[in-house]
Amino acid sequence: MFIFDGSSKDKDTYIQKEIESGMFINLKKVYQLDISSQENELLQKAKDNPTQLTTLVFIDQLIPGSDQEALLLKILGAVDLKENNYVFISRTDHPHLCLGHFDQTLFTNLKYIIVFGLKANDVGLHTISKKYLNMTVGDKHILFSDNLVTLQQQSALKGELWNSLKRMFEMG
Repeated sequence: MFIFDGSSKDKDTYIQKEIESGMFINLKKVYQLDISSQENELLQKAKDNPTQLTTLVFIDQLIPGSDQEALLLKILGAVDLKENNYVFISRTDHPHLCLGHFDQTLFTNLKYIIVFGLKANDVGLHTISKKYLNMTVGDKHILFSDNLVTLQQQSALKGELWNSLKRMFEMG
């Protein structure tokens, strides 16, 4: 595993090493990467509550107040996740954030990663992703799903997602 410690001035080398390593990165100095102030704010919000953060939710796009947001909140509530247990990372709003930005020494209770409408590479994980198949990488449980619009339109996929989430969160 290649660990970016902020001392490298060559981000292209860092990105290439990340791809070659096949693993996600534990970043020591996130602020030295080109991330927006909004992305930095999201990371700070997560850092303010590191022990309660158990779940990262990566999503292709999330429009506040939309039907998709209501569906997402319903899904998370069904597995007993409270607002301080998760962070939404919308690819549209936060295109540079990935798994590597969540330092595993700080976020010690981070165990679950749920990805809606994105591929593994989009979230900084270099593996093959298969929808609705629970994966484990290290001590992290990872689940890929269709996007929320597709889930709204196809109730059979909602059922697949629900069954996978029950297995992921070890629910009856």
